[in-house]
Amino acid sequence: DMAIIPPRPLELRRRRWTLVFSVPFTAFMAIVGAYSVFLMFTGDRLEMMIGGCSAFVALCVGGTLGKSVLDAWCITGPAVVVDQHGLHDLRSETGLIPWREIERLKLDPDEQRILVNVTKGTAGRHGSTARRLLAGGDYVVALGGLSYSHRELSNALAEYHRQGRGASAGAAETSDA
Repeated sequence: DMAIIPPRPLELRRRRWTLVFSVPFTAFMAIVGAYSVFLMFTGDRLEMMIGGCSAFVALCVGGTLGKSVLDAWCITGPAVVVDQHGLHDLRSETGLIPWREIERLKLDPDEQRILVNVTKGTAGRHGSTARRLLAGGDYVVALGGLSYSHRELSNALAEYHRQGRGASAGAAETSDA
């Protein structure tokens, strides 16, 4: 009888080297936003409208990108953990999804995400039918901006899911006996 060796836990971290490109663009968006606010108060009606629209766009883009820059700079811990306990996206409030609750997983390399469908009994905690139809899963783990090996992640997800589902199936069989 051969013992099953579990795969090693994976910790997906933010790519910090992307800050080289993101910081100057964020600074540029802040300058454009400031200039646009200046235009709103110094020009005629057309310049005020253009300044208001460009300030809104610059602040939305710059604020969103600025938050991701701050996260990548300040948060050095893992963003997503795949281990024997389950799939845990530490960036969201969904929390840990144990393997026994995961019905189906799909690693989508084109969209850089993991789509997770949970069992019917736990669907209310993690998602809804509308979310499953619109997003492709009850739970979506975005992988953009994270450093990972597709092959290693795919193998770990498949093996942990197989072991987790096998353990829960075995537990269900023993409780009925």
